[in-house]
Amino acid sequence: MKRPYEVSVVLRILTNEDETQGAINQVIAYIEAGTGDTAKGKVTRVDRTSLGRRKLAYEIDKQRDGLFVIIYADLEPSHLSELDLNLRLYNPVLRHLIVRYEGEVKKVARPERPEREGRFGDRDRGDRPDRGDRPDRGDRPDRGPRPDRAPQAPAESTLPAEVPAADSAE
Repeated sequence: MKRPYEVSVVLRILTNEDETQGAINQVIAYIEAGTGDTAKGKVTRVDRTSLGRRKLAYEIDKQRDGLFVIIYADLEPSHLSELDLNLRLYNPVLRHLIVRYEGEVKKVARPERPEREGRFGDRDRGDRPDRGDRPDRGDRPDRGPRPDRAPQAPAESTLPAEVPAADSAE
């Protein structure tokens, strides 16, 4: 049973349009392997214009630009591994991705949010009340002064005043 798939291919930039069209036709031939009733796939649409030629995020095989082509096809799931291998070995293909096609993606409307200026919106950090002037909430017992903020008395030694001498003559 054939299922709809989207085959995204990044082709290397070839010298002329005929070579580019020949590379796309070869990818289509890999998708439509077999003839007649034994065909393992059927291309329904080829989209060259939505992405087209773009600068790559990083260099691949000394290529800085690539031609992005999206091919929509109905494929047998058993044909995917063979198609993946053929695309991996075909030199003009820099990268490829095969995914199940579930139809057009609908954009979800996001609710409008008020414009904010900077990280904290219109609120200036200086207009907050001083945190030291807060009243006691009453839900905690008084813990007394905090040792890290209260003045410290010099620490007393925890050693005993006299240490008995050990007899070494035994």
